[in-house]
Amino acid sequence: MEPPQEIGLAGLLARQFERFASSLAVKDDGSQFTYAQVHAKALNLAYQIQCQQIGAERPIGILSPRGINHIVSQIAVIYAGGTCVPLDVNQPDRHLVDLLKNINITLLLTDQGNSDRLKGYEFQQIMVDHRSLPTQVCEKVKEGAIDRPQVQYRSHIFHTSGSTGRPKPVQVLASGIINYCLNETFVPIQQGQRFGHLSNVTFDVSIMETLGSFLRGATVVVLDRDTVLNPAQLAKCIRDDMIDVLWQTPALLAATINAYPQAYTTVDTLLTGGEVVTAQLARKILEHGPPKRLLNLYGPTECTMFSTFHSISIEDVERGSIPIGQPMDGYNVIVVDEGLSALPCGEVGELLIGGKGVAGGYFGELEKTSSTFIELPHLWSGGRVYRTGDLGRWSLAGLLEFVGRRDNQVKIRGQRIELEAIESILVATGLVTAAAAVKIAASSTSQRDSLLLACVVPISDDVTASTITQTYVKLATHLMVPHLEIVDRLPLTNTHKIDRETLVERYSQQIVPKMALNSHERLSPIQEILLDVFGFHIGADDNFFLMGGSSLHAARLVTRVKDVLGVQLRIAMIYERPTLRELNELIGSLRKGERWTENTAAFWGQDLDLGKDLQPMPGTIPDWTIESEGRVFLTGGTGFIGIFLLEELLLRPNVQRVACLVRATDELEAMKRIIAAFERYALRPHHIEKLWAIPGDLSERHLGLSNERFMYFAEWTSVIFHLGARVNWIEPYEPHRQANVLGLLNMVRFANTKRPKAIHHLSSTSVYGPVGYVSGATYIAEDKTPKAYLEALKYDTGYSQSKSVAEVIAWNAIANGLAVTIHRPGFVLGHSQTGVGNSDDFFSRLIPSCVRLGQYPELSEHRDAFVSVDFVVMALLQIASSQGSAGRAYNLIEPHGDAMIPVSEIFQSVNEALPRGSLTEVPYGEWVKNCQLQSHTDAQHLLRPLLPMLEETVLDNKTRWELQSRMPILGTDNSWNALRENPDLMCFPTIRSLLPKYVRQWLVNISTDLT
Repeated sequence: MEPPQEIGLAGLLARQFERFASSLAVKDDGSQFTYAQVHAKALNLAYQIQCQQIGAERPIGILSPRGINHIVSQIAVIYAGGTCVPLDVNQPDRHLVDLLKNINITLLLTDQGNSDRLKGYEFQQIMVDHRSLPTQVCEKVKEGAIDRPQVQYRSHIFHTSGSTGRPKPVQVLASGIINYCLNETFVPIQQGQRFGHLSNVTFDVSIMETLGSFLRGATVVVLDRDTVLNPAQLAKCIRDDMIDVLWQTPALLAATINAYPQAYTTVDTLLTGGEVVTAQLARKILEHGPPKRLLNLYGPTECTMFSTFHSISIEDVERGSIPIGQPMDGYNVIVVDEGLSALPCGEVGELLIGGKGVAGGYFGELEKTSSTFIELPHLWSGGRVYRTGDLGRWSLAGLLEFVGRRDNQVKIRGQRIELEAIESILVATGLVTAAAAVKIAASSTSQRDSLLLACVVPISDDVTASTITQTYVKLATHLMVPHLEIVDRLPLTNTHKIDRETLVERYSQQIVPKMALNSHERLSPIQEILLDVFGFHIGADDNFFLMGGSSLHAARLVTRVKDVLGVQLRIAMIYERPTLRELNELIGSLRKGERWTENTAAFWGQDLDLGKDLQPMPGTIPDWTIESEGRVFLTGGTGFIGIFLLEELLLRPNVQRVACLVRATDELEAMKRIIAAFERYALRPHHIEKLWAIPGDLSERHLGLSNERFMYFAEWTSVIFHLGARVNWIEPYEPHRQANVLGLLNMVRFANTKRPKAIHHLSSTSVYGPVGYVSGATYIAEDKTPKAYLEALKYDTGYSQSKSVAEVIAWNAIANGLAVTIHRPGFVLGHSQTGVGNSDDFFSRLIPSCVRLGQYPELSEHRDAFVSVDFVVMALLQIASSQGSAGRAYNLIEPHGDAMIPVSEIFQSVNEALPRGSLTEVPYGEWVKNCQLQSHTDAQHLLRPLLPMLEETVLDNKTRWELQSRMPILGTDNSWNALRENPDLMCFPTIRSLLPKYVRQWLVNISTDLT
């Protein structure tokens, strides 16, 4: 018997049709056709096509819906040596004509229902009616009529829209179809089984359902559109027609399984893919009468249907993410970085696919083809590879994990958002069956921000947007809260994927009118302000922050209330009165001259005794640096200092593994956040295989882990580096409390569970508050607890208050004998070698803003202890590796004695890097006023979110920043003694010598796109 690739696709089909001549090939709407009948009809139609004198591989349009006519048409075109171009009968004529002309089609096969549609255009047509096609081969039609073209014969052209929306004609090769349908590692259907044909004919999966079935000796059961989209009818059809194999997108699966949980009980193999398969969806299928096999498939049309597969198990569900598996036979998948170099296991990069399934490029689009179908002989010698634009990684288990699309990340109010992560968490609430997140862009004339919108299908009618949002916020405190729209179902494309373009188009026109009050209702001034700030109507008792509000909204609300109503609010007021009703009452009382008293100090004062009840458990603190230990538990690994510490830990040979706790719903999302942090600061970590991404939440008692998992890590861990914290310059104490105060308390408890462990807590030199101005302190020793300076603390930011309380808790634990070490870095500017800094920190916002304004504030008595991030990391690890460091505090600042640098010196260094006269020093009040004016015309002003901190007066008519004057000298005796034997640290470059490098980095931010 000839090898499949040599006999060709036409020959293979003909051989199978003869081999299974009497077997059932197609069941369509009550009609049944044997293999012999389908073969004869296709041969007779192929003869008619050949009579049109078409050339080899000539594109031939097929305009008929899913069914026997379309199936026969495709086989006939293949027999005749042409190229099948399936067309969607639901598309408008003008669109179809554009597609046909773009690929020079002159011949069109239609059915009776579509035969009159394109008659006004210059296409030859053959009307295909299976009833008129003989079931016997006519005398004049010989077996020789079957054209057996070359191996690389182009059998199909499928149109994919891609990210631009313009259809791209993908040239699918017969060799790829043969490799896929007769694959040795991936066998979805067996001889004699029934495959449900429900895919749109323009979707390449339809080849698997039809030609793939014929090449395996199976039966194609055609399902009509109404059945496909109706869960009740589909479930009945699966049973009545005894369907063994079925393909459905996750969107269709979700709709069916939620309506009929046991719909797939009788199915042998259930195939899905094309979109992310969530663990929640997989669980529902596997726990409610599952099929024998549930397979997740991945692959773009450009690689002939699918390239990888994975059999989904309950273990995958428990891990929280579903892999896309391993390459099928004949395929190779490579994960590469931006320079197209292969990445090691665990690192996220673009997926490249090579092998027999790679298509022949895009018809007539040489430039696009050459940029996406490329030769990489250093990685793959088997021909061209396709750049998918998808991000993924190889797991330690040798499985591919899909991370997301490169083009599926959006930016709203300066925050980068992964839409898949939003959707995943919404589904994880257990309150919705399906979710789709999109960005609704603000119009060019609108002053409102773009909106993150999520359309959700609730599990029942009594589930509201408010209940979903409240659960979402608990699961994902780190993510932006989307505005929710409750819908009955999500719109689908013709390939049964979620139609996000339709959602954007629909809600771009409807969202503001729908969410605003009805036009006949008169809005109060405060309602007008809220509508302007949030972009949608907020009910009288809706919590601003549960509705998706952020500190950015709060800052803007303060400004708008002052401009419109002439009432000066404080940020803390909005957090204490976060509803329209409460805010209205507050504004009314302020207008009457009533005084508002902030009660934050009483709130955080109660937390100062936390941790006093903790007693050390018996046992010896392990030396985490020895060979038998080396297991590090890290929090805050995605932060600025944390990611540099993580990079260094992975490099160290005595570190065996690093378990990194990340706020995420599953391990894949946790890993994505870590990789994004590496990329943000241009880091290329080594030994990524040591990294263990742990989804959790340090603000929860068991760190967001199950009790079993919590106990496992408590036993597993050799040492803890606790860097995790919430950082926001204008939020009051309460929003910081969960992560910063209770987070530390939970980590100390974790260190004291199963076996005693050392915990290294990253505090801050800001824990003492504006103590120089308030109490006149000029020097503070390292072991001085912040509890001695509480009077000053009440005038500081909520972040500093939370860090101070957290450190007091650490001292409480130390007093009881627990192995806690406190590390206080100064203000971290950047890396001493690269100059890379945290673009979101205060100075990275301040300096570019001052340069744009041409002014900086007069702050003659301001100074701070500035430090480089690599110094902090090296010093922290040096101290943590030394025996006897526990029970003390270490100020991680320059050991040279001149770490305290005046802020005015920073501005002078910036001025020196600019043309003469670029910056002028002005009084603080004038500078703030000018910043306010500039922010009114620049919605992306870098200091706009921080204006409340810069303008709210809290003591002696001074703002919080003004009160930071006369900062006392910070002691470094403990640090000096711990670091003096390390020449690299003792001779570290001074901040003054590094200032020009950091200034250059700040100035880069002036041109950074923050929209």
